Amino acid sequence: MSYSEQQVASLRSHFNDLVLYEDSRILVMNKPAGVSVTGDEVNRVGVSEIAKELRGSEIALAHRLDMYTSGVLLLGKTRGARRSLSDQFKERQIGKTYLALVDGEWNPSLAGIVAPIFRSEDEGLMKVGLNNQAKPAATAFEEIAQLGIGEQLRSLLKVDLLTGRTHQIRVHLAYLGYPVTGDQLYNPDKLGFIRPLLHAYEISFRHPHTEEEMILTAPLADDFYSYLANSWVLNHSGFFEEVIANSAN
Repeated sequence: MSYSEQQVASLRSHFNDLVLYEDSRILVMNKPAGVSVTGDEVNRVGVSEIAKELRGSEIALAHRLDMYTSGVLLLGKTRGARRSLSDQFKERQIGKTYLALVDGEWNPSLAGIVAPIFRSEDEGLMKVGLNNQAKPAATAFEEIAQLGIGEQLRSLLKVDLLTGRTHQIRVHLAYLGYPVTGDQLYNPDKLGFIRPLLHAYEISFRHPHTEEEMILTAPLADDFYSYLANSWVLNHSGFFEEVIANSAN
């Protein structure tokens, strides 16, 4: 799906405002929803290309986020930094915590799911199941708030990725019967949202040079924050209060 030149121009002009942390070896930013992390045949320019333009050709993505997922994105600015981050990802030493708004009243007995994921050749979508292409996938969940507007109940989840498969959170939640609100691929009821309300909230890793433990959080995107701020909160945890406080303008 393509996006406009205005979105690219906005990302370029507001790039510095999106930076959460930066030094000579790494850059961590809060990626806006609706822009790809890298250019392709449809969209020639993404976050990676703009980062190279503004920070130099050595900078590169350490991982990826879906186009419509907002939140914390890690980039390496030197060859050594990229190698260190790549090794940490391969050894599963990097922690990634997401926030997902899902349709329905969450079952508190669901703490996670371990179920393989594969790409369906006929539909092109990711699915849970077993075949020759299926890869192991594990996701942990914790409800941090129950929300409602009118008669519609939704649940805000803290999601920890234990593996990193394409669309893993969205596929696992849809399979469990709690599709991400606004998910155009895996949620048949769009409910007025134009993108999945899924946000990469926190990342933890060792600094490539100092070995310091880094923990960085990204405030919610405006559409996500606005929904939460204007919802009737039925119950919530202390972590929910932290998220709202960190995201308030």
